[in-house]
Amino acid sequence: MWQLAGATPALDVNASYAYVLACWQFHRTCRIAQYDDALVGFVTGHWLPDTPQRLFLWQLAVDAGHRRRGVGRALVDALVEGCRPRYVEATVTGDNEGSRRLLHSLAQRHGVPIAEGPGLGTELFPDDHPAEPLVRIGPFPPTGSRNGPDP
Repeated sequence: MWQLAGATPALDVNASYAYVLACWQFHRTCRIAQYDDALVGFVTGHWLPDTPQRLFLWQLAVDAGHRRRGVGRALVDALVEGCRPRYVEATVTGDNEGSRRLLHSLAQRHGVPIAEGPGLGTELFPDDHPAEPLVRIGPFPPTGSRNGPDP
């Protein structure tokens, strides 16, 4: 995952430990895509601790050779289906058109609202990182029991 994140220009690459930790401690909110036993995509997320039923999408990456084939969509759909959140949230830079299209299509497929508001401002970053507005999708309709945060 760390190598795939490094090969994805729109992503900030975190320490390899962060990806191992995501799969180990937050495995319920992560999904991977494989092709011929090779990793071609992943999505990582976590439940927001102060607002249960809000699933935060942290990172999504798809191998360059597999982009525009529905891999990202399938990953996010599998995560939403498996977790059944009331809301999905993400912060996305203004120039990340691929992620923005993906989030809008998720809202459209489920017939739920999507809104954008203040998120992470440039003043929070010690480098020249652009602002990342918060994108919120939902509420998703109730579908039985939800798989919220671990107790």
